[in-house]
Amino acid sequence: MKKSFILCFTFFSSLFFIACESSEGNDASAAKGKMMIDLNSDVSYASKGSKARAMDLTPYKNVANYTVELKDASGNVLQSKLYSEMELTQEVTPGTYTVRAYYGENVNAGYDKLYMEGAQTITVVKGDNKTVSFACTPANVKVNLKYSDDFYTFYSDCTVGLKTQYLTEAFEMSQADVDKDLFLKAVGNENLSLTFALKDKNGITVTPANFGAQTVTIKPRDFLTITVKPKLIDIEGGKISGITVTIDNGVQEENIDVTLPDEFMPGEDITVNN
Repeated sequence: MKKSFILCFTFFSSLFFIACESSEGNDASAAKGKMMIDLNSDVSYASKGSKARAMDLTPYKNVANYTVELKDASGNVLQSKLYSEMELTQEVTPGTYTVRAYYGENVNAGYDKLYMEGAQTITVVKGDNKTVSFACTPANVKVNLKYSDDFYTFYSDCTVGLKTQYLTEAFEMSQADVDKDLFLKAVGNENLSLTFALKDKNGITVTPANFGAQTVTIKPRDFLTITVKPKLIDIEGGKISGITVTIDNGVQEENIDVTLPDEFMPGEDITVNN
């Protein structure tokens, strides 16, 4: 009997402590809130006419590859994990939180260096069960360079220099880079400076000082197509008077006409010493 009494007492005591622990756990959980993270990706650019490229965008479309950060109101990173490895439902104390996700390299300039990012800030109160839904989108600027077919009738090349506040030297694109996607870092509305260096049919530089320098405004998710083509005046013989640079960012098309001095006009009888 004594043995049975001790066993019963022990069993009763275990149930008592388990009940206490369970009650304390429920109280702590009830004082918190929950958030579920629903992440999506949209690789398209905001501009019209964004064309498909040979660049493989499959990894950028797969949100499992994205790193997700959870920050508190002070900016402290509470958690940083791959989306595929984290618990989608997070239990947090009441407060304001920012969920940020990103994928790719945020380089100052580089070919095929798409960088995706997105964020959402929410406030969680006691007992909340919120869903945080947002999409990661391109966070840099994409640039394509084109030349009209008749450009090569008068010139052999035109090197375009692109300069942002993040570049100590201009990034150059030329004929060899026509089929490439250049990505430039941008955080807000910023200036992109463009310069142009022309070469005649013999490969000799025929660009006057400060020829064609232009500045345009860019912002994340812009897609700029820079088209270089001859500007022909409608006279007998079709004399060339300069070049036209068209910058299309999908919102407005800006035609920039640059007239070359007569001594820089291409022609069989003109010799330009570099």
